[in-house]
Amino acid sequence: MQKLNFDRIISYGCSITSGFELGDVIITDIDVDTYKRKSSIQHWIECLKEKNVLEKVDMIGRQIAWPKYIAKHYNVELDNRAIVGGSIQSTVYQIEHDLINNKINDNDLILVGITDTSKFFWIDDNNISHHANMGGIDTRWPSKTFHKEFIKFSNQHHLQFNWYQSIKHLDMLSDKLNNRLLQQFVFKPMDTTDILINTVYNFKSIIDKNYSFDNIVDWSDLRNVHGYQHPKVQFHKQFAEHILGVLNEN
Repeated sequence: MQKLNFDRIISYGCSITSGFELGDVIITDIDVDTYKRKSSIQHWIECLKEKNVLEKVDMIGRQIAWPKYIAKHYNVELDNRAIVGGSIQSTVYQIEHDLINNKINDNDLILVGITDTSKFFWIDDNNISHHANMGGIDTRWPSKTFHKEFIKFSNQHHLQFNWYQSIKHLDMLSDKLNNRLLQQFVFKPMDTTDILINTVYNFKSIIDKNYSFDNIVDWSDLRNVHGYQHPKVQFHKQFAEHILGVLNEN
């Protein structure tokens, strides 16, 4: 990996990269994780909106998510543009639009947290982008009927290929941007015998092909995760320290 010169970091990805759930435990005096395990994500977000603290919670979370520790190490500004529920496809959409709209500068380092295949991205007739989890509990789908019909053909193989295409796109884009776009798995890739999917391990834009939060978080241990299964802040620090170690070695 060549030495990169940059004066700002822009990060993209899903809720883990955005720092979702890191901020609300700081501003509340209740056992918020226990409370959240009894209600939906959508319900909790509405509660934060009603209390007019949603933006504050979001800002706090982004200040202690893993990209921030990397930016602090290099003493540069961070623009964390990751979105809750975002898929790798929505990340591609964001980055391409930001490039066209000159929101990404020539001296920016772009960090992408590669999420799993369980999320889907689409654009409606009004050219507005949307994303939702494949699970039926996500209320962001256009309708329950649409979701039910969609998952009939969108099996794991279909999702994995879309996931592969997006990571490949970003890898080629990194080459075009003089290797200023770096990717890192947030979750480990699905085990597969598909030769095409396994080629992601050869993409040079991926920082550490054998590392993700899965290496350090026991997801079944409630002491490690918040109410909606997002890792606690100590794991963000550990994740960032590992990434920095790899970057500094190279």
